[in-house]
Amino acid sequence: MTSRDERTAILERHNDDYETIGINENWQHGDNPQSHPMWEEQLRLEEGMMRRGADRLRDQVVVASARGTMTDIAPVRGLMTDWVPGIAENIKEWCKVWDRKRGVKPAILPLMRTIDPYMAALVGIRQILNWIGHYQSDVPKNTVQNIAVEIGRTIEYELRVRAWANGSKDDKALWKAQQAQFRREKSTGVHQRRTNVNRFNHHLTDGTFEQVSWDDWTQDQIFRVGWEVMDAVVRQTGWFELIPDPNHVYRKGSKKGPRLLLVPKAGLTDWLTKALDHAEVSMPDYHPCVMPPRPWTDNKNGGYWTPYVKPRYLIRFKASTGSQKVLASDEYDAIDMPRVYAAVNALQDTAYRINRPVLDVFSKVWTELRWARDEAYLPELDERPLPPRTPRMMQHRETNRGKGRNDRSAPDEETAQEIFEWKRKASPVHAFNAKRAARAIGASATLRLATAFADYEAIYFPHTVDFRGRYYPMPSYLQPQGTDLARGLLTYATEAELTERGVWWLAVCLASNWGNDKWSFEERVKWVYENDAMLRQIAKDPYTNKEWFTADKPWQVLACIFEWNAYREANERGEKFYSSLPGMVDGTCNGIQHLSAIIRDEVAGEYVNLTPGEKPRDIYKFIADALQVELEAIEQAGGEHAQVAAWWLEFCGRDMPRSLTKRQVMVLPYGGTRQSFFDYTRAWLNKHDPAGDNLSDAEREARSSRVSLVVNLLWDIVKEKIKAASTVMTWLQDSARIACESNQPIFWTTPCGFVVRHFYGTMVSKRVDLFLDGQRCDVSLGERTADLSVQDQLRGIAPNFTHSLDASAFTDCVNLCLEDGIRAISGVHDAYGTHMANMDVLARNARLAFVMTHEVDVLANFREAVHEVMIPYLMHSKGTDVHEAYERLERALPPALSIGSLDLRGVLDSPYFFH
Repeated sequence: MTSRDERTAILERHNDDYETIGINENWQHGDNPQSHPMWEEQLRLEEGMMRRGADRLRDQVVVASARGTMTDIAPVRGLMTDWVPGIAENIKEWCKVWDRKRGVKPAILPLMRTIDPYMAALVGIRQILNWIGHYQSDVPKNTVQNIAVEIGRTIEYELRVRAWANGSKDDKALWKAQQAQFRREKSTGVHQRRTNVNRFNHHLTDGTFEQVSWDDWTQDQIFRVGWEVMDAVVRQTGWFELIPDPNHVYRKGSKKGPRLLLVPKAGLTDWLTKALDHAEVSMPDYHPCVMPPRPWTDNKNGGYWTPYVKPRYLIRFKASTGSQKVLASDEYDAIDMPRVYAAVNALQDTAYRINRPVLDVFSKVWTELRWARDEAYLPELDERPLPPRTPRMMQHRETNRGKGRNDRSAPDEETAQEIFEWKRKASPVHAFNAKRAARAIGASATLRLATAFADYEAIYFPHTVDFRGRYYPMPSYLQPQGTDLARGLLTYATEAELTERGVWWLAVCLASNWGNDKWSFEERVKWVYENDAMLRQIAKDPYTNKEWFTADKPWQVLACIFEWNAYREANERGEKFYSSLPGMVDGTCNGIQHLSAIIRDEVAGEYVNLTPGEKPRDIYKFIADALQVELEAIEQAGGEHAQVAAWWLEFCGRDMPRSLTKRQVMVLPYGGTRQSFFDYTRAWLNKHDPAGDNLSDAEREARSSRVSLVVNLLWDIVKEKIKAASTVMTWLQDSARIACESNQPIFWTTPCGFVVRHFYGTMVSKRVDLFLDGQRCDVSLGERTADLSVQDQLRGIAPNFTHSLDASAFTDCVNLCLEDGIRAISGVHDAYGTHMANMDVLARNARLAFVMTHEVDVLANFREAVHEVMIPYLMHSKGTDVHEAYERLERALPPALSIGSLDLRGVLDSPYFFH
């Protein structure tokens, strides 16, 4: 373990003398939260826009309807008036229709009667837009099941909060009397809010929160309520449709069809761009805070301050049943993890503010300069039209409309071929349009959030931790782990004097974000000074001087350019300059860094910069060069693959690019399979050599042969060149397979003290036959059981073990920074950030934390974890004593792995380990 004296000596060599200034924050955690100057504003934000927005709109509609003055609420416009009242009426009508019908009624009818339809309408719109806004081309999440469940969960929580807000009978009467007094006295909004805050504060101290009784809804109730609300949204708006997952791979002999996705129809994106600017529904469920979040003290208490906000556990479990999550949460309250709590609280105590110059540019580009969107990596302007359906297809579709799965007639052979060809052409169009809509929704929500929080002196982001120990901000869209746009819009609320080294780091980060991150540090700094004139022109007029549009991360580059220009102007005036901009360093294929360090693999370790070097080594290019050698050998040898190898070499200009191998190598430590290699290689080829819609069968076959050859070569090359990843992953799976016999979770403790609970329950699914917008849907509703899924447990063990190590290293790095007085810390798993002036200290602490992580025998710890779950199981199930159980287990477990010659402490002197 690195000693404190050694750390002190290292820090003294850097001799950083920095001072942080910024927000005047006298309030400290532990003080009464109500004494914080932003408490009332925080309370207003946490009360939630769904409930307040729905209540306000409902009251406006009722009054305006009675007076015949619906045009009076025109300023609200957009989604609020175009959609919400109609959706609410649909929900009310659904209840009325079923109330009038005789016979068996839906089991959820009593629940639907208790729901405020305006609130439900607002929840439905928000969740649909949020899920579509998080569309991912690789693994789309906007399935009808996911959306329905999230709508149902949110509605249940809103009803629970309303039950709490009503309080006791006496409180309710007092509340109504108080509101009536407001109306009589024509009280100002400020006075009303302050008085209501006082009532809320009374509840905080008298225990009212604990007095509300509530019967939790079942999973089936949550799903069905969510489904009916989703159906009301789809029917009323007419703006959404169901499509099969365009990424579904049809496997021969499999009866499993594609998942159904809910996507926007053509034309919605541009309409949303305008409408969302006026609509509260574009705000996510979780907002930034305007005062430091509540510190986490156990697994249930922390983050947001009030019960208004939908609660979250500190540690998130995704692969267990609901009851297991509750039990696991209780178990974690008894586990002492001080360094984890210190790290998560430090991350959420880091104060940010909106970067005004970047916001001004983004707002203008988004709302006025539509020509600039594509160039600035914003959503494309035009949707792509779907190919027209043939007359046979239209007739077949009409014949089967409204029929169940078992009642539908099969198409004839000619129609089936037309359907197949249409799906092949339509699938990439669906994927493009869905991704485009997602980006538009995300950009619009980001703009709205940044604008809403632009005037606050400081904003904060409550964090949670996943079961592997990784940290995540709770708010969506605008947050420190968000998109390039989101991160470009955020800067620290505190400032530190930009020392000479701070200026150096600002130049390094600017060049790295531009795309020069494979250059040496000196080359990056030199590039910035050589392009100083261009950068300062961009700062003065980023609309005319558009060079920044070509950067890898244009919005973070723009933030760096503004900061660089401000520094240069202050320097010319002979003034000190204080910088608030976060600097970042990023690991080199961090998963392989960890796996190489575990068994001291000197070959792979060198190419992921675990050893000192004058320039950053690039493992992706290393693998690409090895691929080129293999292709050249095949070309020279002749034979059946020679022509395909020659095609690849000519297509790539006889210099295989790192981009071809990057995704495949990157996913290897996280369970990358031959299939994922195939998918990423095909995606690379489709991007760089678009196939078009009219390939002949021979052309499609030739294309598949090209992909297959490279995939097979890459798979063998990676297994040979990066032995650490394959060796460690196989060892972990072999060890975990033995533990699976117990049907219990595996717990292991990472070097920072975080306890990982690894358990994947078996997924069972039931088919539910429902209608959505009049279309019959056969939906599979999945649920985890308490029985262990061996397949999922083994598939997840290697990536989750690796993620737990990068989380442990980050936790230790945060704590080392806290010991050194750094209070502004950012993190995106394997990328660490702080003020530019403090980057030397953070970079050194990142190296120290990595060494601290791997000076522990992490595989021995995992082996011990298997012992802890299996020895009691063997003693109980086999009737053995502890010694016999131990010997039996040792015979079954794989032997310890051999260790290479990599000097782990070389990391401390490797400048490009994180860069």
